[in-house]
Amino acid sequence: MKPIGGQCRIDMKPIGSQCRIDMKPIGSQCRTDIKPIGSQCRIDMKPIGSQCRTDMKPIGSQCRIDMKPIGGQCRTDMKPIGCQCRIDMKPIGGQCRIDMKPIGSQCRTDIKPIGSQCRIDMKPIGSQCRTDMKPIGSQCRNDMKPIGGRCRTDMKPIGGRCRIDMKPIGGRCRTDMKPIGSQCRTDMKPIGSQCRIDMKPIGGQCRIDMKPIGGQCRTDMKPIGSQCRIDMKPIGGQCWIDMKPIGGRCRIDMKPIGGRCRTDMKPIGSQCRIDMKPIGGNL
Repeated sequence: MKPIGGQCRIDMKPIGSQCRIDMKPIGSQCRTDIKPIGSQCRIDMKPIGSQCRTDMKPIGSQCRIDMKPIGGQCRTDMKPIGCQCRIDMKPIGGQCRIDMKPIGSQCRTDIKPIGSQCRIDMKPIGSQCRTDMKPIGSQCRNDMKPIGGRCRTDMKPIGGRCRIDMKPIGGRCRTDMKPIGSQCRTDMKPIGSQCRIDMKPIGGQCRIDMKPIGGQCRTDMKPIGSQCRIDMKPIGGQCWIDMKPIGGRCRIDMKPIGGRCRTDMKPIGSQCRIDMKPIGGNL
């Protein structure tokens, strides 16, 4: 991020010829996923070979988020100005897309292949690309629809089949959550011995029970024991694009909205995190 007229955004300062987030250590401590470089706390992401993550570029010997100024501002949010999108996205067919190449011929389960790329399909609403769950007027992200004042995932079956944790209800793929007592559970804890229909109790927790097919698991999972589990450890120091390494694990880093977290998360410190307990020491 180069300064415009020698000026950077108010939460940044010019370091070298770039606009950088100014994160000084508190005392001599930095956050666990950041390390001190000079007198600053910086995310320490070294390139793998000569390559950085798709939303970063090598600056010095480090991988840095390259955020170019739009007009007089450096944008980190999801709002495009004119035809511009967030730095890790690009406008494709009038939409802001994360540009992710497929691994083999498969995309991550929450992403779909568009052309030869795996992309999150997010239509701009007015001048905004939405990542939250609240509709603007009656508009939601194009893979969702407004149900009861919220934007919900609206998934059609592919070839008559739905994702493993869903089932077709009224021509749509829906999460099938049976009531336990008089409540429908969205959290991961069983009441008595009952879990959500697509889960089973393992080690006191409700877990998705996914057995490997032909010895193989889904691309975002790995076999642990005889089950397919989400592999939350960073690979080569890197996590999925929507996660970051915190304390040796890949975590979704989400701040509470109005002091509240999403239903499948809980507040840890000042962040909303998926609460995943280990099974026999493994995740």
